[in-house]
Amino acid sequence: MGTGLAVGVLLGLLGTVHAQDVLPESVRTDAAERLTEGRGRRDPRAELPWYVGQTVGLVSLVAADGGLPPEYLQPLLRVRLGEPLNLGDIREDIALLYRAASFAAVEAEVESWPAIGPDGEPVPGVHVRYRVVPPATVTRVDVEGPPGPARRLAQRSLGVHREDPVFPEDDLPRMAAQARGALADAGWVDAQARVVAESSGQREVALTLTVDPGVARRYGEINVVGDITGQTSFGCRAADIGARLSRRVARRPDCGVSERRIRRWLRRGGVKPGSRVELGQMEDALVEVRRKLVRRGWLQSRIGFHVGAPAEGESEPSRTVNVEGGPRLVLEVDRARSFRERVLPTAGQLQEVLGFYGGERVDDLAIEDATTRLESWLDARGFVAASVELDARKVDGGNIVRAVVDPGRKHRLSRIDVEGAHTLAPSFVAGAIREAALETLGEGRVSRDGIDKGLDAVEGVYRGHGHLDAHVTFVGLKPRAGFEPWLLRRRRPVRTVVQVQVEEGPRTDLVALEVVDPTREAESIILEAHGRMVGEAYNPGSLDQLERAIVGHYQSLGYLNADTELEVRVDDDRGEAQARIVVRSGAQVRLRSVVVRGNRRVRRRIITRELALEIGEPITPLAIADSRSALYELGLFRVVSPELVGDDDRTRDLIIQVDERRNILLEGGGRVATDQGVLATARATHRNIGGLGHNLSLTGQLGYGWLGDEWVVDTQAPVWRVASRYAAPWVPGQGHELIIEGLLREVAQEPTFRIQRSGGRVGIRSKLGDHVETFIDYNAQVRQLESLDPGALLPGDPWLPLLGLEGDTSGELVVPSENRLQAGPELLILVDGRNDRFNPTQGAYFSVQGQLADGLWSDMVAIRGDVRLETFLGVGPVIVNWFGRAAGGRAAGTGNTLPIEDRFYLGGAGSMRGFQLNSVGPANFAARPDLGMPGAIEPALEGAALRDSPGHWVWTGGDSLFQTTLELRLPLSAVGLQDWDTTNVFVFTDVGQVGLLDAAVTTTSSTLGLDRPYRYGVGAGVRVATPIGPAAIAIGVNPEPVKQWDEPTFLPHLTLGEL
Repeated sequence: MGTGLAVGVLLGLLGTVHAQDVLPESVRTDAAERLTEGRGRRDPRAELPWYVGQTVGLVSLVAADGGLPPEYLQPLLRVRLGEPLNLGDIREDIALLYRAASFAAVEAEVESWPAIGPDGEPVPGVHVRYRVVPPATVTRVDVEGPPGPARRLAQRSLGVHREDPVFPEDDLPRMAAQARGALADAGWVDAQARVVAESSGQREVALTLTVDPGVARRYGEINVVGDITGQTSFGCRAADIGARLSRRVARRPDCGVSERRIRRWLRRGGVKPGSRVELGQMEDALVEVRRKLVRRGWLQSRIGFHVGAPAEGESEPSRTVNVEGGPRLVLEVDRARSFRERVLPTAGQLQEVLGFYGGERVDDLAIEDATTRLESWLDARGFVAASVELDARKVDGGNIVRAVVDPGRKHRLSRIDVEGAHTLAPSFVAGAIREAALETLGEGRVSRDGIDKGLDAVEGVYRGHGHLDAHVTFVGLKPRAGFEPWLLRRRRPVRTVVQVQVEEGPRTDLVALEVVDPTREAESIILEAHGRMVGEAYNPGSLDQLERAIVGHYQSLGYLNADTELEVRVDDDRGEAQARIVVRSGAQVRLRSVVVRGNRRVRRRIITRELALEIGEPITPLAIADSRSALYELGLFRVVSPELVGDDDRTRDLIIQVDERRNILLEGGGRVATDQGVLATARATHRNIGGLGHNLSLTGQLGYGWLGDEWVVDTQAPVWRVASRYAAPWVPGQGHELIIEGLLREVAQEPTFRIQRSGGRVGIRSKLGDHVETFIDYNAQVRQLESLDPGALLPGDPWLPLLGLEGDTSGELVVPSENRLQAGPELLILVDGRNDRFNPTQGAYFSVQGQLADGLWSDMVAIRGDVRLETFLGVGPVIVNWFGRAAGGRAAGTGNTLPIEDRFYLGGAGSMRGFQLNSVGPANFAARPDLGMPGAIEPALEGAALRDSPGHWVWTGGDSLFQTTLELRLPLSAVGLQDWDTTNVFVFTDVGQVGLLDAAVTTTSSTLGLDRPYRYGVGAGVRVATPIGPAAIAIGVNPEPVKQWDEPTFLPHLTLGEL
């Protein structure tokens, strides 16, 4: 928020031993209006006051009521102890104080004061005192006035929020004017607004905006007149539609546009009877109407309006829109003289191709330009020998431009033959030509424009190899040899060889490289470049890179003003070049002070601790960039703007301007999946508790599964979760974060059981470098099984006694079960080397997770581990994604297993496609129970056995798992569909299996020999990035289904959204 106040500069003599002097009026004006005037500049006509040139003995900064900001601003000042005083320094100090702290006013006073001379003896001097007036702070903003859109608009227009600085003398009138202007622009032309400030504490004010919008101005009757209105018929409309959709239909010059259609276009722009008259609304609507008329061929159309008297019975004035169409452009293709006109765009699109965008006259120059444009359009599509002839003639109502086009045969690139290349391999030259024209030659289309780009690029490559006079020319096109049926010659693209001739010319070698580096800081870089470049081909680009490397090295050491000067001498007769680089490092610049602006809620130390710069240390561009990135990663700021200020050769001051985000963040999302149902998520986060950057979030989830095999939500068995999370960065120190999570309640539904959980965890997340993170925590949960299929239980499961069952699963099942407590430490290690977290194309992601049920609080001792590795590799346009996973766990004691909820499962869209959810691995054949289980479980029971079967198969999961996935992704933008850049198609192979490590634990499938060493699925799908999350549909194929389990061979998977 700007101050808008004049700067009062008072330089008075407060001592009693000299007569009082003040700055001349001209100097005071300069200080107010030209605050950045250079050091020591003055008006030579003004008589210098006595204190100019005096030694500064003391510099102080004071404010009324102790209102100085928490920043230590004195290091910013240019007036310094022991130096002579001049007016330019004072002017710069005033400017810096305004920039650094947004004071309401700044005044400077001078009085005599003892100082210490260069020899250490006392000398007469001066004391410079800066008096500053800090701004007031807004505590609240109230709005008074009739409720409605006008009141809300006026409040938004103020642009002020709680804790913003405000300067009442200037800002209150400006705010009132802003509110009145916003209301007038929205139609309330007689609106009144007033802003008053009431003191609510020391330098604190409460603002009250009083609004009286008055009566809004509205549109009355809208009339449309013009020379092209009313000239419509069914034939005209059919011709216009046909011209937009087909190349065989042309517009009619004698047709117009109906008044009804123009009124419809105006309504879309908000211009309709009864709506408010907003500023610029009518003008914008008329611009859109003209744009539509131009697209329909009226290139020189003009549109205006005038305000008239109100219509009978109305109070608002009427408006008449006058439309002058002028001659209409009609594009025709002479089908009798043209060949293969189907390669042309439709008549509506052809106008844009020819460059008729509006305002052009259809004259000889326009026709010549349009011919060139159409030839280029055809050339880019492989029709390099296209013949285009355009002629124009005037008719009543317009101009007819007739096109005679013979595109010839489309040329597909077979290869590029290169002659005369010796320094560079012909295959390299051919590849460089392709790379320089990826949109044409790279896509296999022969184009003269693409060939020219490629030739220019190759000449540049030759210059980089010392051939400064190399020339690469296009020889011609040659059809690839081979038999071709006569009937297909005009219809099928011709496979074409592009012939290129290279004249390399003599090579110029770099025989001498001299680098004048007085400080010798970049000696290693210079020596490496000298050994690599001298005696080799002269490459101007390499010298440029060397200059940048030297300058970058010096800047990384704090020499911010480092620069180089290059001089090259080339002897064409001898083919030799000599280079000389002079390095001017300048002084090493160190950080003198840090000032933070804009932090109203975030404490200063939270910002400064993230800086990669220390006071007194050299300043480097990388450190500033890292500091900016670290502040953004806090998630507390919308904008972070670091700025170095000062004109000292050896020191700079850093001003960091931040724009804070709101403390409260609300998020919402959801997910729909074929095998997991519907889930909605909401999260509320306070991301700056106590100004410390700590955040507290509360997450709620609610979802439902599908009822049976139908896509009907089962509302009888909801799943839900309520959890909280508190994160405290820098606890216990830098690079660490304390995380406390509370699971208030979770109800989860799996195919074979339904479970409740409550608990919490406390842990430390540590960042070890740019790519490695660790998370160590202690987790404790109270769990209860609400219901389950008994066939999913295994001998030794710790749930058995809590369900009323014996160790071998015999007995009568009792559900819900008793509560079971499980607790223990956990370790997670993450290594993220991907180039993009959300859409990676290169790199790898590795994770290791370990969990221990320690027996201190738990009723069992168990260990569980999970290792995952995912890699991404770009091979041309194809992204190769490989994923591997290995996991295992053991419970203490022979014959014991992990609890049912901690076992490993595979199957479904998230793991192995082509299989139902959790249906890979061991299974038991159990009698069909009658437990009144929720409907969401029924698909697992009915999908695994016939409805009239006395039993069914139930998958148990296991304590070991391996899984690997290979997926090939092809973005549709790579095949020319640029508008589909967020969509990719993929094919995949999933391989994996779940097993039991303890041989004493058996299942029905292992007894019958149904368990296989591995299961696999293949398939293909489409994945799209949407605003609500990724969407994917895939068809999974199970090539070897197990007949006893009634497994499907084909299974679709659909997922949409995620938070």
